[in-house]
Amino acid sequence: MTKLIYERGAAYELAANTREDQEHLWVSPSDLQAATGWVLKPEGLCRDEACIPLRADGQWTDAQGRIDLAAFARHEGRALVRDAERGIWAFGAAAQVGPASVQAPDFTFPDIDGKQHSLSDYRGRKVFLYTWGSYCGCSFDPPVWETVYSELKDKNFEMISVALDTAGSAAVQDRIRPQALDQRPEEIRRLRGWSQDRWSAKQAPSHPCLIDEEHELSASYGMSNVPMAVWIDEQGRMVRPPEPAGVSDHFRSMDPDTFKIPDHDAGSLVDNRERYVAALKDWVANGDKSAYALPPEEVVRRLNPRRPEELKAALHVRIGHHLFESGDIAGAKAHVQNASELCPEKWNYRRQAMVLDADSVGALNVSPGFWKAMDALGNDTFYPDIDMPGMTGTKDWLDDKSVDSGHRGAQAAPLST
Repeated sequence: MTKLIYERGAAYELAANTREDQEHLWVSPSDLQAATGWVLKPEGLCRDEACIPLRADGQWTDAQGRIDLAAFARHEGRALVRDAERGIWAFGAAAQVGPASVQAPDFTFPDIDGKQHSLSDYRGRKVFLYTWGSYCGCSFDPPVWETVYSELKDKNFEMISVALDTAGSAAVQDRIRPQALDQRPEEIRRLRGWSQDRWSAKQAPSHPCLIDEEHELSASYGMSNVPMAVWIDEQGRMVRPPEPAGVSDHFRSMDPDTFKIPDHDAGSLVDNRERYVAALKDWVANGDKSAYALPPEEVVRRLNPRRPEELKAALHVRIGHHLFESGDIAGAKAHVQNASELCPEKWNYRRQAMVLDADSVGALNVSPGFWKAMDALGNDTFYPDIDMPGMTGTKDWLDDKSVDSGHRGAQAAPLST
């Protein structure tokens, strides 16, 4: 049976009279309406207030009255991906035209208990949105970010954590509801750039910790890795678009077998993190008068326009998530890997593809494949620089640093805490 994934909807099983013809997908009007919301009317295909006339040459319909959804989608400028082997078609939203907007895209994700939260629920408050993943050392961050939240939560401020994890709660529950916080390794503190005081004060998160199983934020916000952060004002406008959440490439001098890092690089990581937290506090206190709140034109300048490859990559991740939930792990890995190949700059896709097997779900990714990919960076950055006064730039550091990769062939032992 053919399945259809349309925009943000769940996979829909099409009727047996569906016809697939290479680049064409012929569906019945009833399936079209049920799966997409588009209704065949005398004036054309209609949804909400929009009506698009059928082609005069009849190429969008066949003798049985079916609609060529693929041709219609291409007419609208939608990205589409077909998995012919598994009989799955995925269609994205219609392409947006015009300049980038400072308005933060809304989203709705569940927390660990299944309660849905939307960004718009927090309109009227400043929001610090940050992402992470179970496969990343940043999975140790939420209890430390909680120390910042506890200082700011009574100042018309909200902190929202979103884990980009295809495996969902199974992958992230031990990070959102951690045990034995006082036993977490010192090496992780140094790699993550947290001060001794903040690390010692870490506590189970009380701020909303949500789960994005399809990496939707990566596509809608143009994020390229985890952890990334966005500052959003009371009107839902970005005042700082996606950027690393106070982290930099200094961690790359670590020994992957011991997780130890030279003191001077650990110090740079802590300095950068503390400057970033101080800047966040300044914005919460001073709003648009803060030196760290960017004007709209600068926010737009820093936003990267979405490329066609990104739209297709997002659909591969959606198919991958569907296959993962269906138990087709090989198919899931293949589609997430396809997303990574389309958008090699999106490390969250690449890292996710490495940890979808049952024995790696929820584990920190320290596999040989990860180190090989890191070593291939050379003097390219893993995290883009944070364009903020006082931050120690990654690019300058890399110019003066030779990252030793000769000892990264063996798998490092995963941290279990």
